[in-house]
Amino acid sequence: MNISDGELMEGMLAEQGYEIVRRPEDADVVLVNTCAIREHAETRVLGRVSQLNGLKRERPDLVIGVTGCMAQRLGTTLLEQAPYVDLVMGPDGYRSLPESLERIAARRSTRARTQLAVLELHPTENYQGLEQLRSEGPVAWVPVQRGCDHRCTFCIVPYVRGPEKNRDAREVVNEVEGLAARGVSEVTLLGQTVNSYRSGEVDFPSLLRCVARVAGVRRVRFTSPHPNDVTPELVEVMAEEPAVCEHLHLPAQSGSDRTLRRMLRRYTVDELRAKVELVREAIPDIAISTDIIVAFPGETDAEFRDTLELMRTVRFDEAYTYKYSLREGTPAARLPAEDFVGADEAQARLEELIEVARGIQAEINAAEVGRVEEVLIENPGRQGGQVLGRTRRNKVVAFDGDTARVGEYTRVELRHTTGATFVGVEVSATAGALA
Repeated sequence: MNISDGELMEGMLAEQGYEIVRRPEDADVVLVNTCAIREHAETRVLGRVSQLNGLKRERPDLVIGVTGCMAQRLGTTLLEQAPYVDLVMGPDGYRSLPESLERIAARRSTRARTQLAVLELHPTENYQGLEQLRSEGPVAWVPVQRGCDHRCTFCIVPYVRGPEKNRDAREVVNEVEGLAARGVSEVTLLGQTVNSYRSGEVDFPSLLRCVARVAGVRRVRFTSPHPNDVTPELVEVMAEEPAVCEHLHLPAQSGSDRTLRRMLRRYTVDELRAKVELVREAIPDIAISTDIIVAFPGETDAEFRDTLELMRTVRFDEAYTYKYSLREGTPAARLPAEDFVGADEAQARLEELIEVARGIQAEINAAEVGRVEEVLIENPGRQGGQVLGRTRRNKVVAFDGDTARVGEYTRVELRHTTGATFVGVEVSATAGALA
């Protein structure tokens, strides 16, 4: 979502005549786009803008802006913490970005204080009609939804991105058609709880089917769904439409019913397992990834063990693992102090969870060595003479290849796994870069 937001801001500024540069040293305006999901991300942002202040001391006219969820959460407090920041702008303010930069320039011309905060949340702002400036390549992110109507007690998103706002389905399909016309062959539909999407009579399964049938689109993914909206209708579309990839990200968050209730996730462990069974029955070869939080306030050791048991029985192909990060303004932050798990215990639980998750992932991937998979070449590899690509099941593969072939599809035999990724050997090229 942050990558997509960055492309949106670049598109708006380029339309107003700004030139996008890649080094802060070459810029007149530097925008740091932020996330507020975890404290660590915010700490890194504060460090980064402090570094940028070194450039500002050399060039006082440099405009430094902090945008996104952290800007929305901290608001004018950020301007006090970092007085060298000129602009803080939340996600609903992007439409006014060019105008805001003009206001800062105008204030400077009168020697007035230049700091500006744009923090209003707009209940209907879904960025309809605004165009992203996407980098060249075969893959594109397509936002279909902003904000969230869920109120998971650990999550800051509803408070910094506002309620759920969905784009018009026809505009989404038109955008995908335009991307396909310029050579993009894989699109990922984005939303905070993307599968709760509804615009008029069009629900998410209907939108997914429409996008999957756009001429020139070879792969469709979506992230991040909520388990409650993994319906038989959605699974049917995933199974029937050839362009929809055999991968589902299903954020479980916990393997304890009591913890899930305290998180306000609105499903039980058994209901989550039933969703997994529904998907695997319809799409036996599907890869399923997940998110897990440990040390949520009040989580007992036994409840943590329940989460490990969920991991061992469901056997997710990949898990994004976190220890609970307190976010001021969320309901969980108001839980009694005695409920909070100590830092050492939280870290120990995270390390144990990572060990279990990586062990399962390594076992699954080791069993897939020898498979021949279609791979979309996306990037140069870390080693010279290699390229990186992904299978339809979202497995990353490195193999020998020319970096000029980014955007091509080929077939690769998976020869070796490091546990998380594969090393492969190309079998034969299929269709080349799609145009």
